Amino acid sequence: MRQLRLCIRKSLAIYLIMALLVLGSLPTDLMAALIPSDLDAAGLMVGADRLADIQKIQSVLESKVVAQRLTDLGLSMQEVQQSMAKLTTEELHQIATNLDGLQAGGDVGIIIAVLLVIALVLLIIFLAKRV
Repeated sequence: MRQLRLCIRKSLAIYLIMALLVLGSLPTDLMAALIPSDLDAAGLMVGADRLADIQKIQSVLESKVVAQRLTDLGLSMQEVQQSMAKLTTEELHQIATNLDGLQAGGDVGIIIAVLLVIALVLLIIFLAKRV
């Protein structure tokens, strides 16, 4: 009976380790969406609204955190505006699209995954000492 419990615990621990490794290796930024029918060959919107993209980027640039960080890097708002004016429509659209995916504090998912792995290792060590 004791050997059966030991075997079940070991196989459960191995299963959990493998499941966490598989789930941890999956990309987290995948989203399903409908594909618009007005895309060109490069996959960009044909009628991309440059003004809307500029307004979206401008609203992010006006936040206090971003403005302070740009100032810390030695850039003024005029220099940023001049650089934005030089960008093509496709580049502006790409920046505006990717703004939603930015995180101010870094990637929290990696930290959580590392903590889970550490907790799992400690749990396995604890269970191994009990048996």
